[in-house]
Amino acid sequence: GPDQAPLLQRWLEALETAKAADMLVLRKFGAAAGPGSVLWKAGEAAWRAAAESTRREASLLALTSANKAPLQGKPVRYPHQQLLVDTLDQQLQVVSAAPESHLPVQIVLSTP
Repeated sequence: GPDQAPLLQRWLEALETAKAADMLVLRKFGAAAGPGSVLWKAGEAAWRAAAESTRREASLLALTSANKAPLQGKPVRYPHQQLLVDTLDQQLQVVSAAPESHLPVQIVLSTP
């Protein structure tokens, strides 16, 4: 559709620049458009063309606890959600800083 044209342009630019944040956001748009869509296919092509380090960095960005969208910089979580993520992040840092602790760490997240 016509609203996909700017996104497709960004994909074409990502083929040259291959910035991890761009790759992450554009992959989300491709996934939302669905398999077989132009954005999905463009995403596959750009992902294959990206360097291994860029793909690794994009994957790590997807797992970060930072509360912002990579391209827009806007918060993507509600404050209470971010508080939970920040608390978990702090606790995991404490646990990982104490290698002598051999206790298993189990985290269960659920929503009401």
